[in-house]
Amino acid sequence: MKHLLKYLFLFLIAWLFFNMNALYAQKLDSGSKKQLKNAERLKEDKKYEPALSLFNQLLEKYPENTDVLFGLAECQKQLKKYDEASSTYEDLIAVLEDRISLLDFSTSKKDTKKQQFFVGLKIQAKNKMKSCESLKTEAQKSYAAQHDKAREQRLRENKKPSPSKTPKSIKQSSTKTVERQNTDRKSVV
Repeated sequence: MKHLLKYLFLFLIAWLFFNMNALYAQKLDSGSKKQLKNAERLKEDKKYEPALSLFNQLLEKYPENTDVLFGLAECQKQLKKYDEASSTYEDLIAVLEDRISLLDFSTSKKDTKKQQFFVGLKIQAKNKMKSCESLKTEAQKSYAAQHDKAREQRLRENKKPSPSKTPKSIKQSSTKTVERQNTDRKSVV
């Protein structure tokens, strides 16, 4: 029984150690830090396409880095890729929830502050995701309104008489008909 408790205790410590390391596993190397700074600068300069490309490259190496996920989601949102942005925000929220739950076991003040920081990020990500969803809904409504307006305009254009049946062309054709009739009468006489 003592051996079982000992192994269980060692397993628990190993599990906590592994999971606590997961909190810090997404630190960037120096080259990636430069790439992240470049991506952030491009995003601030409203050059979202190149920034998006850099964030996607970083995401391949660091799929759980919160800075990368935030930047990527923001670029997607600004480029009106609302579905992708919502999905990225969901991924970010999942990462933050994992980190928050891992810190639940800790009692140190440093970890409590980290946990509060992650909770704040999570709230911010949720608000941005809601904003993204409302922008998507607004864009869909705008598109539908433009589509309806264009359809109504096409319907009105179809109801207008064709150019060959305008009053001027009718008058011209009736004048030509009268001239033909007069020519036919002269040739008969």
